[in-house]
This record gives sequence, structure tokens and C-alpha cells, in this order.
Amino acid sequence: MTLYFNKYRIESNRLQFWDYSAPGSYFITVNTQDRLTILGKIEYGRMILSDVGKIVSEFIKEIPTYHTRVIQDE
Repeated sequence: MTLYFNKYRIESNRLQFWDYSAPGSYFITVNTQDRLTILGKIEYGRMILSDVGKIVSEFIKEIPTYHTRVIQDE
């Protein structure tokens, strides 16, 4: 890890040779500070979103509104 503004940060795990503007399938990963489990919980193999998780989910669903080349699949 390297320092950035006197805080440790994890290096990007993006592939150096890949053009991320190219068409393809991409996953969205959401991390919380200190890896707190505030987005919901898994019950019987299904994700049950908390109120915060529902807000995050709505923001993710709105991505194609602002980025017209994005198509989402669930």
C-alpha cells in the first residue's frame, strides 16, 4: 500500500492494458468504510437490503440515466 494524503490506500487492481471504455461486462463493487455491514444481510441465500442498501441500489439503477452507453443486467 502507498500513502495518499498521509493515508494508506490500496493500489488499483485495474488491468493496465485493458481499455475500460470498450464494450464489455463489468461488475460494480461497493465497499463501506471499515467494511461495516450496513447495506443489508443475506438470509436463506437472498440479499435483504437495509434502508441504506436500498438507497445505494437506487443510485446504481440510475447510472444509465447519466451514462447512456451503460446497460444494466441483474
